[in-house]
Amino acid sequence: MRRANYAGLVGTPMEILLAQLSGALSAELTPLAAAQAASRCLHAANLSPEALSPEQRIGSETGYISRVIHAQREPLFSISRLVWLPGQRTTIHDHLCWGAVCVLQGVEEETTYRLSKDDSGDYLQQRRTITYTPGSITAFAPPEDVHQVHNAGDDVTISIHVYGADLTGDLSSIQNVYTPDLIR
Repeated sequence: MRRANYAGLVGTPMEILLAQLSGALSAELTPLAAAQAASRCLHAANLSPEALSPEQRIGSETGYISRVIHAQREPLFSISRLVWLPGQRTTIHDHLCWGAVCVLQGVEEETTYRLSKDDSGDYLQQRRTITYTPGSITAFAPPEDVHQVHNAGDDVTISIHVYGADLTGDLSSIQNVYTPDLIR
Protein backbone atom coordinates (compact mmCIF):
# COMPACT_ATOMS: atom_id res chain seq x y z
CA MET A 1 0.00 0.00 0.00
CA ARG A 2 1.26 3.47 -0.87
CA ARG A 3 -0.21 6.67 0.44
CA ALA A 4 0.40 10.09 -0.99
CA ASN A 5 1.93 12.68 1.28
CA TYR A 6 -0.80 14.53 3.20
CA ALA A 7 1.13 17.82 2.88
CA GLY A 8 -1.18 20.43 1.40
CA LEU A 9 -4.35 18.76 2.70
CA VAL A 10 -5.78 21.30 5.10
CA GLY A 11 -8.43 20.96 7.77
CA THR A 12 -10.74 18.44 9.32
CA PRO A 13 -13.19 18.04 6.41
CA MET A 14 -10.46 16.53 4.19
CA GLU A 15 -9.39 14.21 7.02
CA ILE A 16 -13.03 13.17 7.43
CA LEU A 17 -13.27 12.46 3.71
CA LEU A 18 -10.14 10.29 3.74
CA ALA A 19 -11.35 8.32 6.76
CA GLN A 20 -14.84 7.90 5.27
CA LEU A 21 -13.49 6.71 1.92
CA SER A 22 -11.05 4.30 3.57
CA GLY A 23 -13.92 2.76 5.51
CA ALA A 24 -16.56 2.74 2.77
CA LEU A 25 -14.67 1.49 -0.29
CA SER A 26 -13.63 -2.08 -1.01
CA ALA A 27 -12.73 -4.24 -4.00
CA GLU A 28 -15.97 -6.18 -3.52
CA LEU A 29 -18.15 -3.21 -4.54
CA THR A 30 -19.40 -2.90 -8.11
CA PRO A 31 -18.18 0.26 -9.87
CA LEU A 32 -21.58 1.94 -9.49
CA ALA A 33 -21.82 0.98 -5.80
CA ALA A 34 -18.30 2.34 -5.20
CA ALA A 35 -19.19 5.63 -6.95
CA GLN A 36 -22.33 5.94 -4.83
CA ALA A 37 -20.37 5.17 -1.64
CA ALA A 38 -17.79 7.84 -2.56
CA SER A 39 -20.59 10.37 -3.18
CA ARG A 40 -21.99 9.66 0.31
CA CYS A 41 -18.49 10.21 1.74
CA LEU A 42 -18.22 13.55 -0.09
CA HIS A 43 -21.57 14.56 1.36
CA ALA A 44 -20.55 13.56 4.90
CA ALA A 45 -17.26 15.49 4.65
CA ASN A 46 -19.10 18.78 4.02
CA LEU A 47 -16.13 20.22 2.11
CA SER A 48 -15.68 23.91 1.33
CA PRO A 49 -13.02 25.67 -0.76
CA GLU A 50 -11.02 26.21 2.45
CA ALA A 51 -10.38 22.43 2.58
CA LEU A 52 -7.70 23.26 -0.01
CA SER A 53 -4.77 25.60 0.49
CA PRO A 54 -4.95 29.03 -1.19
CA GLU A 55 -2.34 27.84 -3.74
CA GLN A 56 -4.51 24.82 -4.62
CA ARG A 57 -7.45 27.12 -5.43
CA ILE A 58 -5.65 29.12 -8.14
CA GLY A 59 -6.63 28.54 -11.78
CA SER A 60 -4.60 28.81 -14.98
CA GLU A 61 -5.23 30.81 -18.13
CA THR A 62 -3.94 27.87 -20.23
CA GLY A 63 -6.75 25.49 -19.22
CA TYR A 64 -8.45 23.90 -16.26
CA ILE A 65 -6.17 22.35 -13.65
CA SER A 66 -6.56 18.75 -12.49
CA ARG A 67 -4.12 17.57 -9.82
CA VAL A 68 -4.13 14.50 -7.60
CA ILE A 69 -3.93 15.49 -3.94
CA HIS A 70 -4.19 11.99 -2.46
CA ALA A 71 -3.96 8.42 -3.74
CA GLN A 72 -3.91 5.05 -2.11
CA ARG A 73 -4.03 1.43 -3.17
CA GLU A 74 -5.92 -0.18 -0.27
CA PRO A 75 -8.74 0.60 -0.80
CA LEU A 76 -7.96 1.91 -4.27
CA PHE A 77 -8.90 5.55 -4.91
CA SER A 78 -7.51 8.97 -5.81
CA ILE A 79 -8.72 12.42 -4.85
CA SER A 80 -8.13 15.21 -7.36
CA ARG A 81 -8.83 18.90 -7.25
CA LEU A 82 -10.05 20.63 -10.39
CA VAL A 83 -9.90 24.40 -10.79
CA TRP A 84 -11.65 26.04 -13.74
CA LEU A 85 -11.60 29.64 -14.89
CA PRO A 86 -14.81 30.93 -16.53
CA GLY A 87 -15.52 29.20 -19.86
CA GLN A 88 -12.90 26.46 -19.49
CA ARG A 89 -14.07 22.98 -20.48
CA THR A 90 -13.04 19.39 -20.87
CA THR A 91 -13.12 17.42 -24.08
CA ILE A 92 -16.05 15.05 -24.58
CA HIS A 93 -14.74 11.94 -22.83
CA ASP A 94 -15.40 8.83 -20.78
CA HIS A 95 -13.49 7.31 -17.89
CA LEU A 96 -11.42 4.24 -17.13
CA CYS A 97 -12.98 3.95 -13.65
CA TRP A 98 -15.87 5.06 -11.46
CA GLY A 99 -15.94 8.56 -9.98
CA ALA A 100 -17.75 10.97 -7.69
CA VAL A 101 -17.62 14.77 -7.82
CA CYS A 102 -18.42 17.56 -5.37
CA VAL A 103 -18.53 21.20 -6.47
CA LEU A 104 -16.99 23.41 -3.79
CA GLN A 105 -17.24 26.80 -5.51
CA GLY A 106 -18.69 28.19 -8.73
CA VAL A 107 -20.85 26.53 -11.38
CA GLU A 108 -20.09 23.35 -13.32
CA GLU A 109 -22.29 22.40 -16.24
CA GLU A 110 -22.22 18.78 -17.41
CA THR A 111 -23.58 17.55 -20.71
CA THR A 112 -23.96 13.77 -20.88
CA TYR A 113 -24.05 11.62 -24.01
CA ARG A 114 -25.07 8.11 -24.96
CA LEU A 115 -22.54 6.30 -27.16
CA SER A 116 -24.39 4.43 -29.91
CA LYS A 117 -23.44 2.55 -33.05
CA ASP A 118 -25.06 2.03 -36.42
CA ASP A 119 -23.91 0.97 -39.90
CA SER A 120 -21.88 4.17 -40.27
CA GLY A 121 -20.04 3.66 -36.95
CA ASP A 122 -20.05 5.19 -33.49
CA TYR A 123 -22.03 8.34 -32.74
CA LEU A 124 -23.10 10.35 -29.69
CA GLN A 125 -26.62 11.31 -28.68
CA GLN A 126 -26.95 14.16 -26.19
CA ARG A 127 -28.84 12.97 -23.11
CA ARG A 128 -29.08 15.93 -20.76
CA THR A 129 -27.35 18.99 -19.37
CA ILE A 130 -27.15 19.49 -15.61
CA THR A 131 -25.89 22.51 -13.70
CA TYR A 132 -24.05 21.87 -10.43
CA THR A 133 -23.58 24.58 -7.79
CA PRO A 134 -21.62 24.51 -4.50
CA GLY A 135 -22.52 21.43 -2.50
CA SER A 136 -23.77 19.49 -5.53
CA ILE A 137 -22.51 15.91 -5.69
CA THR A 138 -22.74 13.46 -8.57
CA ALA A 139 -21.40 9.98 -9.28
CA PHE A 140 -20.71 7.95 -12.43
CA ALA A 141 -19.49 4.55 -13.56
CA PRO A 142 -18.51 3.27 -16.99
CA PRO A 143 -19.91 2.62 -19.51
CA GLU A 144 -22.64 5.25 -18.92
CA ASP A 145 -20.18 8.10 -18.33
CA VAL A 146 -19.59 9.95 -21.61
CA HIS A 147 -19.74 13.66 -20.84
CA GLN A 148 -18.28 17.14 -21.20
CA VAL A 149 -17.94 19.51 -18.26
CA HIS A 150 -17.29 23.24 -18.18
CA ASN A 151 -17.28 26.27 -15.90
CA ALA A 152 -20.58 27.91 -16.80
CA GLY A 153 -20.21 30.77 -14.35
CA ASP A 154 -18.40 34.09 -14.13
CA ASP A 155 -16.05 33.08 -11.30
CA VAL A 156 -13.48 30.37 -10.56
CA THR A 157 -15.03 26.93 -10.10
CA ILE A 158 -13.42 24.38 -7.78
CA SER A 159 -14.43 20.74 -7.50
CA ILE A 160 -13.14 17.64 -5.74
CA HIS A 161 -13.17 14.37 -7.71
CA VAL A 162 -12.77 10.89 -6.23
CA TYR A 163 -11.76 8.21 -8.75
CA GLY A 164 -11.49 4.43 -8.38
CA ALA A 165 -7.89 4.29 -9.60
CA ASP A 166 -4.41 5.42 -8.61
CA LEU A 167 -3.93 8.51 -10.78
CA THR A 168 -0.57 9.68 -9.43
CA GLY A 169 2.09 10.88 -11.82
CA ASP A 170 0.79 11.87 -15.23
CA LEU A 171 -2.08 9.39 -15.22
CA SER A 172 -5.58 10.56 -16.13
CA SER A 173 -9.06 9.22 -15.41
CA ILE A 174 -9.95 9.83 -19.07
CA GLN A 175 -10.13 6.70 -21.20
CA ASN A 176 -11.52 7.86 -24.57
CA VAL A 177 -11.93 11.32 -26.12
CA TYR A 178 -14.75 11.93 -28.61
CA THR A 179 -14.89 14.66 -31.24
CA PRO A 180 -17.93 16.96 -31.48
CA ASP A 181 -18.59 15.78 -35.06
CA LEU A 182 -19.84 12.46 -33.58
CA ILE A 183 -22.86 14.22 -32.02
CA ARG A 184 -26.14 13.56 -33.84
